[in-house]
Amino acid sequence: MKKKEKTKYDLGVGHLLPEWKNLFNIKDLKHDFIAGVTVACIAVPLSLAIALASGVAPVIGLVTAIVASIICSLFGGTPLAVSGPAAAMAVLIASIVQDYGLGCVLVVGLGCGLLQLMTGVLGLGQVARYVPAPVIAGFTAGIGAIIFVGQFPRALGFSSPEPSHIIDVLTHIRELFFAAQIRSLGVTASTIAIIFILPRSFPRLPAPLIAVFIPSVVIFAMGIDVQTIGSIPYSLPSLKLLDLSQQSLINLLGTTLIVFSLASLETLLSSSTVEKLTQGRHDPNQELIGQGLGNIASSLFGGIPVTGVIARSALNIQAGAKTRRAAIIHGILLVFTVYFLTPLINRIPIAVLVGVLLSVSLRMLHPREFIKLWRSSQSDALVYVITFFTVFFIDLVFGVQAGVIAAFIIGLVRFGRTHTMVHIFDSEGPSLFSIDGPLTLLSSSKIEFIQSKLEGIDPTQGIIIDLSAVKLVDSTGATQLIKLLKHLREKNFKFAVKGLSPECRKVICPLDEDGHIMSHIVSNEIEVMNVLEKSTHSSNLNRLAYGVERFRKELHSSYQTLFKNLAKGQNPHTLFITCSDSRINPNLITSTDPGELFIVRNVGNIIPPFGVDGIPGEGAAVEYAVGVLGIKDVVVCGHSGCGAMTAILSDDFFSEKNKSLYPSVVSWLQVARGVRQHLPHGATPEQAGEINAVLQIENLKTYPIIKDKIKKGEVRLHAWFYNIGDAFLEEWDE
Repeated sequence: MKKKEKTKYDLGVGHLLPEWKNLFNIKDLKHDFIAGVTVACIAVPLSLAIALASGVAPVIGLVTAIVASIICSLFGGTPLAVSGPAAAMAVLIASIVQDYGLGCVLVVGLGCGLLQLMTGVLGLGQVARYVPAPVIAGFTAGIGAIIFVGQFPRALGFSSPEPSHIIDVLTHIRELFFAAQIRSLGVTASTIAIIFILPRSFPRLPAPLIAVFIPSVVIFAMGIDVQTIGSIPYSLPSLKLLDLSQQSLINLLGTTLIVFSLASLETLLSSSTVEKLTQGRHDPNQELIGQGLGNIASSLFGGIPVTGVIARSALNIQAGAKTRRAAIIHGILLVFTVYFLTPLINRIPIAVLVGVLLSVSLRMLHPREFIKLWRSSQSDALVYVITFFTVFFIDLVFGVQAGVIAAFIIGLVRFGRTHTMVHIFDSEGPSLFSIDGPLTLLSSSKIEFIQSKLEGIDPTQGIIIDLSAVKLVDSTGATQLIKLLKHLREKNFKFAVKGLSPECRKVICPLDEDGHIMSHIVSNEIEVMNVLEKSTHSSNLNRLAYGVERFRKELHSSYQTLFKNLAKGQNPHTLFITCSDSRINPNLITSTDPGELFIVRNVGNIIPPFGVDGIPGEGAAVEYAVGVLGIKDVVVCGHSGCGAMTAILSDDFFSEKNKSLYPSVVSWLQVARGVRQHLPHGATPEQAGEINAVLQIENLKTYPIIKDKIKKGEVRLHAWFYNIGDAFLEEWDE
């Protein structure tokens, strides 16, 4: 098969051409038009509000939305996504405007676009996905909090202080709160109220647009004096502020990298959300190409950096969009707004846009996300908190860095976390020590814990060290383990190391210079008993008790919800009839959980015909499973190396001597001796096992309840044969 090309030197145009041709097809035009209008109604107030929060003229927000919606839609890798100015980027853009001037925003946007274009062309779009989710959530919430606090003075009727550090803003609010302009505060509050209340009764209406329209009309009709947007300029931003020092250029380059990272991350998150909503797929590299071209075009037209926007993309899908055309229509409608509705936009009160911004910031705070993180993982919640407070009180960039570092440290500790379980028996059986997790520098205390537990144990009793759950060993962990094992030898303990993987052996073996320790490493229970010089039966019950304890401590928690449900009753989907052979584990070979299989096991997986068995145990299981539990699939599973099949093929087994020694076994296998008449001369036990499974299906059909269910099409019967050696499974096909 031809290897898929990772690079997109043609900017993906070759793959996009068929979609572009479909844009001129009238199919789904109605759906796309409705979706475009719906998104445009939301995009107008949001673009104006985000421009306000970004410290640029409101018209720049509209210009940015127009360019992004058209260019990114044409070239992006997520057909139904909508791009434009994003609230998550507003604070960062505002800081660039404040530190360097508006002209530098265009340079940063151009640099961001070129980096995104390069990333997409080279096929590196997946890299941006590796930022931890708690960092993203904490950063978004931190931005929301900054927007809320930063715009609150405007809600009171005042401008934000310069420089607008969060502490300065909080001080500013405290000083001016009692001098607040009631009119401005009332307009902002009414806007927020409409945005949050209207969707509850009328979810299809564009709440942000209505929230801007109603207060604006009321203020204009009543002649209330409030600050408005004012006249919108038609010239591009001036670039005269680009006379920068060398240090400023270096800082600007660093800022460009941060904008590139955050814009790309926000875009790919939006694309992933769209993918989930549409059950489709997206191309992250093509999406970055589209975003890169969008950012380049936005800069050339005097706009601010853009990203894929989750809220507008989700609304586009909910409104019925079918193709890229919906986002393009939304952009065209924004052009119409700029050219024909400018006089109306000029009259929009600043307090109304502040209300829109505050509503956006409140949604970005999203406290439920933190609560969900806290309930699922407190360490992830800690990363969220560190990111949030660092972003809020110190710096955006430093906040992301702090969050990533915290996530890395917590992940490292998590990765290095090792659990131990000790099961010391007072009887003559060996004691068991289990280690679960990596053996590294971080697991030193666990090795010391095991060594401390050796005191008081009789050296002749024997010790089993179970390392089957250890998947990684570094040189430090291997050295600590070797020291522990040498200590056991010096104290004359009989011990065995069980379950060591080949990868871990490669690390440990070179450290055993005299070769004594390797003789204690075993792979199964028989070897364990040989090394400990004990008879197997002496530790069987201890082995089972240890297994129960290990299940309760290590495995039960992962099945906690399942067992809570199973405690109320069972609802298996399959009746599984198989042999009592100890090598057959139905749940293991079928990868099923407890509660999925209703299992019947006996010698030879035999189902006596209806009415033959004096005490119909198998018949009772069949009737209960199919009749009471409503099971619709019945599987009879034979296996290779079956002792029952070997016995059936041998006349000697049915001798008078065996009838007296094993009367129940001989009587039971008589039921299945009919298998022989279906076999060729010299047939193997494997062939007998295959035919036997099919004959048991025929025996099942003699049961009235099975006959009735088959007739109604409510039960399906299956004959399987499982090869123990290679784990292959064959199914009978009539």
